Amino acid sequence: MNTNRAPITLVPPDFDVAGLHLREFLPGDEAAWFRYLHLPEVAHATGWNIASPAELLPLTARTPGEPRVRFALADEAGRLAGTIGFFDWCNGQAELAYDLAPMWWGKGIASEACAALCRWAFEEGGVRQIAANVLTDNRASARVLEKCGFEWLGMMRQARHPDAIVREYRIYRRSADAVAGGSDSD
Repeated sequence: MNTNRAPITLVPPDFDVAGLHLREFLPGDEAAWFRYLHLPEVAHATGWNIASPAELLPLTARTPGEPRVRFALADEAGRLAGTIGFFDWCNGQAELAYDLAPMWWGKGIASEACAALCRWAFEEGGVRQIAANVLTDNRASARVLEKCGFEWLGMMRQARHPDAIVREYRIYRRSADAVAGGSDSD
């Protein structure tokens, strides 16, 4: 597998938790994504600061060879419940990002999706190290990463999204060696 770019065939890994599955983005997903990202509790937990669904179009459209791999988490009716994937996928490294609509919080979905996608990236995508950054006050998301074998490395201050305010993030990393240690989930 070419470790300089994302896999050419982007077939999401098998995933079925609480009636959700992974799929490619479909037209219209950006509107559903915007609806929940725009909720105050989600914006606070994720740092997203967007004004319209159009701002999400570049994240839902995939350009071949682009160092980004992101999937929709959809319910049995195909409705968007969340997203998960990687940014900056190149040279054996990637950055994990995920979000869920609040109605899906607290069900173990993020932990299971994180474990499945990390396993897939290590085993199928040639990734050797995955980074993730979580707002310091988002303890639930930090716990997701810890359950999935990520190690806390320190803190950083930055704006993660266009027009976002500068906030403090916890920095996490996980190496492919953690897969052999069996720390995908508990």
